[in-house]
Amino acid sequence: MENIKVLFACQWGMSSSLLAAKITSKGKERGLQIEVECLAAESALALDLSCFDLVLIGPQVRFYTKKFEEKEEELGINIPIIPVDGFIYATGDGEALLNILLPEIEKSKGNANQ
Repeated sequence: MENIKVLFACQWGMSSSLLAAKITSKGKERGLQIEVECLAAESALALDLSCFDLVLIGPQVRFYTKKFEEKEEELGINIPIIPVDGFIYATGDGEALLNILLPEIEKSKGNANQ
């Protein structure tokens, strides 16, 4: 079972946990072990992003995207930073979000191996 570590940045780290649980559940159905850490965006920025395979950014803190990209560049790493679509977030569609994030993780892992 592949292990994927996701950082989910949102306003307070609470509402994103509902979507995170759905991502984890849908991933398990596909044979994936997905660990999602949900934090307020400011707290998330203080972490070492290199510990994660992907960063998701909740729609309510979409304006933090540039800050995460700058942090990624500062650390010299290349991980997908994905702002979550408001509709996917509002409907809690873990399957749709998984369909977006998995190809991005594969693409970034492919670039790291080149």
